[in-house]
Amino acid sequence: MGRPRGRGGPGGTWQQMLHMVHQGFNYNRVPSLISLTATINACAKHRRWEDAICIFSGACQRQLRPDVILCTSLISACEKAGRWKSAVDLLGRMRVNQVAPNQRTYNVAISACAKGTQWEMAFDLFRDAELSNVAPTIVTYSGLMKACERASLWQEAIAQLATAEGRSLSPDIITYSTAIGACAKGSSWEQSLLIWQAMRERGVRPDRLAYNALMQACGQGPPRLAASILTAMHKEGLKPDLVTYNTIAGACAKGGAWMQALAMLSEIEHQTLQPDVVSYTTLVGACAKGHSWAWAMHLSSQMREAGFRRTVALCTSVIEACEAQDQWAEALWLLGELKDVGLEGLGQ
Repeated sequence: MGRPRGRGGPGGTWQQMLHMVHQGFNYNRVPSLISLTATINACAKHRRWEDAICIFSGACQRQLRPDVILCTSLISACEKAGRWKSAVDLLGRMRVNQVAPNQRTYNVAISACAKGTQWEMAFDLFRDAELSNVAPTIVTYSGLMKACERASLWQEAIAQLATAEGRSLSPDIITYSTAIGACAKGSSWEQSLLIWQAMRERGVRPDRLAYNALMQACGQGPPRLAASILTAMHKEGLKPDLVTYNTIAGACAKGGAWMQALAMLSEIEHQTLQPDVVSYTTLVGACAKGHSWAWAMHLSSQMREAGFRRTVALCTSVIEACEAQDQWAEALWLLGELKDVGLEGLGQ
């Protein structure tokens, strides 16, 4: 029987694979392209982009000629680690070394730019790919749309979706979710519903991320809209997560429906989820806005006990809610508590 393999790749864990490459360097041995690519892919999974670049450079110094698969794996390691500039630089070095980038290379580099909010660079790479006769795929357009979403260019994101469809490319769930997310950034909830309808007409089945994106977009609309989307989500057999409930609570809070927002806390606890800082901030704000000082105080205390830092604006809203209901003792107590813990910026 062969020796069991580790989880890091065909040669064991990523640490073992990395050690073997460096050990080979000590004896001036150059790993094969397959072995080096596997090691870089293992490093990429663990965000070890610097280690990946180190062994790549070491191999090149020992006269290894990289191919497009190896270079793309290295760019992917940078993309996963959020190092967009390194990804773009490596793409440029490929041209110098006369290694032609392929579709996946450009897609990964564009994704890296999207993560780094470098939408102009993403479009530069797209144009470069077209000049190099590398045809875009739906993944390419999803990357461009993600770059637009990160830059709050929702109209441009929608334009890219239309361009992709015009090129007879079939948008997938990632493409549609990105477009809907862009609408959320642009507060265009009506447009998000149109995209959702087009997605369903094309037979693309939504997942939880798509529903969350739609809820975030529709959080700008009528408060009941997000709740109706939750009902549809249940009918699809999809289980909501914390983002789902936080989004609905936020939509209710914006509409002044603090009791409906508070109901989401019960749902969160019923699903054995743990409220996060967004949950507490949303619910405390909703109760304070609705002048429900008792609930605002209670949730504010829970937030502190959970170890979350309360902002000056949030605490001020709770104090104002107490004042609006002539609960001066509670307002003064909270003010004194905050001074005791030394809340940064209090009174500014």
